[in-house]
Amino acid sequence: MSNKFYTLRCQTVLKDKNPKKFLMVLYVTIIFLLFLLPIVDSINGFLLRLGYFSIAIPYKMLILTVLLLYSFLEGGNKSFLYILLYTISSFSMIFFYHSISLYDKVTTAFLDLSWFIKFFLFLSALFFFLSSKKINVSLLFKLSIWYFIVYSFNILLGFLGLGYSQYSGNIGGIGFIYAGNELSFTLFSVSSIILIYLLSNRLLLYFYIFFFLAIAISVIKATKTALLALFILPILFLIILLIHNSSALKVKKKLLCIFIFHLFLSAILLPVAIYILLFKVGLIKRILFWIEKVDIFTLLLSNRNNLAVDLLATISKNTSPCEYIFGYGIPYLRNLHISEIDPIDIFFSYGILGLLNIYGILFFLFYKILKLKHNSEIKLLVASTILIAVSISSIAGHVVNSGLAAIPFAMLISVAFKFKRYNPHKGVLK
Repeated sequence: MSNKFYTLRCQTVLKDKNPKKFLMVLYVTIIFLLFLLPIVDSINGFLLRLGYFSIAIPYKMLILTVLLLYSFLEGGNKSFLYILLYTISSFSMIFFYHSISLYDKVTTAFLDLSWFIKFFLFLSALFFFLSSKKINVSLLFKLSIWYFIVYSFNILLGFLGLGYSQYSGNIGGIGFIYAGNELSFTLFSVSSIILIYLLSNRLLLYFYIFFFLAIAISVIKATKTALLALFILPILFLIILLIHNSSALKVKKKLLCIFIFHLFLSAILLPVAIYILLFKVGLIKRILFWIEKVDIFTLLLSNRNNLAVDLLATISKNTSPCEYIFGYGIPYLRNLHISEIDPIDIFFSYGILGLLNIYGILFFLFYKILKLKHNSEIKLLVASTILIAVSISSIAGHVVNSGLAAIPFAMLISVAFKFKRYNPHKGVLK
């Protein structure tokens, strides 16, 4: 009798109490790991500069493991769970093909696997943010502020001559963050969250304070894409708000005044930012060096167009049907030269299957956000950032498959789903 009672008691504890406690422990662990993430990225760059091994990959594999464990135990949105399972299965198929047909060393295959993990990290983080009822917009906003502070501090360190530069010749600074392009998209993602939060709550003073700060950080970093995106983003947001509130005359007049003011401010600020970027940060040196060697279009794309053409010419001659489907793999591509344009690099790395997976999921998320029946204003703001992200990835590398920006980008997309109650006329958000 006592044995039966003990068995029933154990089953009850395992069923009712332990899973809840275990989920809470996992949740607290994930938040702690996410909080430490920008610090780990900074330490990782410092160690790489000294010649040591990377700690970012194992750390992000740990985050990925805990995220998947929590998400599968918590349940959540089944459609996103199916997407996650499908993506894991299809990329596993690509990795299996690469392992048996292309690579003769385990270390080479592991390098390929490390690139797969980047997109898995984005999907698993997104699934976690959507699955957990404890995650709200306020928490995402606070995490974004923290990320912006740490990464901006790195940029300031780089500007002072500590750590890495964006370009050779000490032009622009990225501090101890190893990946410059990925840092630009990371700043874009967290800045979008902060701007959406402030604008949706009609906190205009804080909105413009942050806008000035984000522009200043982009100028110091000396990145053309991030600077342009940060100028476009508020204008696009204000246009969306104007269209969405077209029926409310009082709100529309106020927004129209803000929009005109913002255009006037941008017309003054943009030339100033360009002047500082060129002559104070020193980007003019890079332009003068390349202007006699390449055309303006090539200069704007940092020679990525020529790299892409060379890559297409090199690989397409002997590409088999299987390689069109599954790609060559990252290590093989690196031996040639990565073009730094995402669609081309993804196609030759993971084939048509990988390309359709990554961009197909992004457009599926775009569709799901537009289909939301609530928060029309917010969903349009977030959906616009997905289009900007896809546009950036078509002229730059390490955007949609970025390890550094994976979690911030997942945070950005989850904002559209996490707005529960929102009054666009009062800017009340919960």
